[in-house]
Amino acid sequence: VIIRRGNKKAYTITPIQEEKMEITPELQAEIEQAEADYRAGKCIVLETREDIDRYLDSL
Repeated sequence: VIIRRGNKKAYTITPIQEEKMEITPELQAEIEQAEADYRAGKCIVLETREDIDRYLDSL
């Protein structure tokens, strides 16, 4: 699946096989850290399409 944004930006969503979805201990640690960061308010809130566009354009 290809998602296009404007004329010069595109993103892909790639299917993966279920057996490759194993959560390793390293990935689990990253997930737990991300959840802690979210609970602590260390995240970006994008409420409108314009917010999303501005954020993606800044990357």
